[in-house]
Amino acid sequence: MPISILGLNRSHDGAQEHYEVEISSLDDIDLLKPFKVQITVTKLRHDIYDVHITGDMVVKLDCHRCLKPLDSPIHIDFHTVFADEPDEEEWPIAKNDIDIDEPVRQEILFLTPTQLLCQLDCSGIQSKN
Repeated sequence: MPISILGLNRSHDGAQEHYEVEISSLDDIDLLKPFKVQITVTKLRHDIYDVHITGDMVVKLDCHRCLKPLDSPIHIDFHTVFADEPDEEEWPIAKNDIDIDEPVRQEILFLTPTQLLCQLDCSGIQSKN
Protein backbone atom coordinates (compact mmCIF):
# COMPACT_ATOMS: atom_id res chain seq x y z
CA MET A 1 0.00 0.00 0.00
CA PRO A 2 1.90 3.09 -1.21
CA ILE A 3 1.52 6.26 0.86
CA SER A 4 2.57 9.61 -0.56
CA ILE A 5 5.00 11.58 1.59
CA LEU A 6 5.32 14.45 -0.90
CA GLY A 7 3.86 16.92 1.62
CA LEU A 8 6.30 15.81 4.31
CA ASN A 9 9.17 15.92 1.86
CA ARG A 10 8.58 19.67 1.54
CA SER A 11 8.19 20.17 5.32
CA HIS A 12 10.71 20.88 8.08
CA ASP A 13 12.50 18.15 10.02
CA GLY A 14 10.25 16.81 12.79
CA ALA A 15 7.05 17.33 10.80
CA GLN A 16 4.46 14.54 11.06
CA GLU A 17 1.54 13.23 9.06
CA HIS A 18 -1.04 10.69 10.20
CA TYR A 19 -2.81 8.15 8.02
CA GLU A 20 -5.33 5.36 8.38
CA VAL A 21 -5.01 2.69 5.72
CA GLU A 22 -7.02 -0.46 5.07
CA ILE A 23 -5.07 -3.57 4.12
CA SER A 24 -7.08 -6.31 2.44
CA SER A 25 -4.34 -8.80 1.56
CA LEU A 26 -0.69 -9.58 2.21
CA ASP A 27 1.51 -12.25 0.62
CA ASP A 28 1.77 -15.48 2.67
CA ILE A 29 -0.80 -14.33 5.25
CA ASP A 30 -4.37 -15.62 5.37
CA LEU A 31 -6.37 -12.68 6.71
CA LEU A 32 -9.86 -13.30 8.07
CA LYS A 33 -10.95 -9.87 6.82
CA PRO A 34 -9.39 -6.55 5.81
CA PHE A 35 -7.93 -4.51 8.67
CA LYS A 36 -6.97 -0.90 9.29
CA VAL A 37 -3.61 0.35 10.45
CA GLN A 38 -2.81 3.74 11.93
CA ILE A 39 0.39 5.25 10.62
CA THR A 40 2.42 8.21 11.84
CA VAL A 41 5.22 9.32 9.55
CA THR A 42 7.83 11.66 11.05
CA LYS A 43 10.42 13.39 8.90
CA LEU A 44 13.78 12.91 10.62
CA ARG A 45 15.71 14.77 7.93
CA HIS A 46 15.32 15.42 4.20
CA ASP A 47 15.74 11.79 3.16
CA ILE A 48 14.87 9.69 6.24
CA TYR A 49 11.44 9.06 7.79
CA ASP A 50 10.40 7.22 10.96
CA VAL A 51 7.16 5.29 10.42
CA HIS A 52 5.09 4.12 13.41
CA ILE A 53 2.45 1.52 12.49
CA THR A 54 -0.26 0.11 14.77
CA GLY A 55 -3.23 -2.11 14.08
CA ASP A 56 -5.23 -5.18 14.97
CA MET A 57 -6.09 -8.03 12.67
CA VAL A 58 -7.19 -11.65 12.70
CA VAL A 59 -5.26 -14.27 10.73
CA LYS A 60 -6.41 -17.77 9.88
CA LEU A 61 -4.14 -20.51 11.19
CA ASP A 62 -4.40 -24.23 11.87
CA CYS A 63 -4.06 -26.10 15.15
CA HIS A 64 -0.55 -27.54 15.29
CA ARG A 65 -1.85 -30.97 16.38
CA CYS A 66 -5.25 -31.59 14.76
CA LEU A 67 -5.13 -29.04 11.90
CA LYS A 68 -8.48 -27.54 12.93
CA PRO A 69 -8.83 -24.01 11.48
CA LEU A 70 -8.38 -21.25 14.07
CA ASP A 71 -8.65 -17.48 14.10
CA SER A 72 -5.71 -15.80 15.79
CA PRO A 73 -5.87 -12.10 16.75
CA ILE A 74 -2.63 -10.19 16.28
CA HIS A 75 -1.77 -6.67 17.42
CA ILE A 76 1.07 -4.83 15.71
CA ASP A 77 2.81 -1.75 17.11
CA PHE A 78 6.23 -1.03 15.67
CA HIS A 79 8.54 1.59 14.20
CA THR A 80 10.51 1.26 11.00
CA VAL A 81 12.61 3.63 8.91
CA PHE A 82 12.28 4.57 5.24
CA ALA A 83 15.10 6.34 3.39
CA ASP A 84 15.97 7.57 -0.10
CA GLU A 85 19.18 5.54 0.11
CA PRO A 86 18.30 2.76 2.58
CA ASP A 87 20.81 0.60 4.38
CA GLU A 88 20.04 -3.03 5.19
CA GLU A 89 17.71 -2.13 8.09
CA GLU A 90 15.73 0.55 6.25
CA TRP A 91 13.04 0.47 3.57
CA PRO A 92 13.28 2.38 0.27
CA ILE A 93 11.29 5.46 -0.69
CA ALA A 94 10.05 5.24 -4.28
CA LYS A 95 9.05 8.49 -6.01
CA ASN A 96 7.89 10.19 -2.79
CA ASP A 97 5.92 7.06 -1.76
CA ILE A 98 6.51 4.61 1.06
CA ASP A 99 5.06 1.11 0.74
CA ILE A 100 4.11 -0.34 4.12
CA ASP A 101 2.96 -3.78 2.92
CA GLU A 102 6.26 -5.61 3.36
CA PRO A 103 7.14 -4.17 6.80
CA VAL A 104 3.60 -4.98 8.01
CA ARG A 105 3.77 -8.49 6.51
CA GLN A 106 7.11 -9.19 8.18
CA GLU A 107 5.87 -7.91 11.56
CA ILE A 108 2.76 -10.12 11.38
CA LEU A 109 4.87 -13.17 10.47
CA PHE A 110 7.19 -12.41 13.38
CA LEU A 111 4.25 -12.20 15.81
CA THR A 112 2.31 -15.20 14.47
CA PRO A 113 2.48 -18.18 16.84
CA THR A 114 4.31 -21.13 15.32
CA GLN A 115 2.57 -23.85 17.34
CA LEU A 116 -0.98 -22.70 18.02
CA LEU A 117 -3.31 -25.21 19.69
CA CYS A 118 -7.11 -25.26 19.50
CA GLN A 119 -7.09 -26.32 23.18
CA LEU A 120 -4.31 -27.21 25.59
CA ASP A 121 -5.24 -30.89 25.66
CA CYS A 122 -5.77 -31.28 21.89
CA SER A 123 -5.22 -34.95 21.11
CA GLY A 124 -4.24 -34.39 17.49
CA ILE A 125 -5.59 -35.93 14.32
CA GLN A 126 -7.94 -38.82 15.07
CA SER A 127 -7.62 -41.88 12.84
CA LYS A 128 -10.77 -43.62 11.62
CA ASN A 129 -10.62 -47.39 12.24
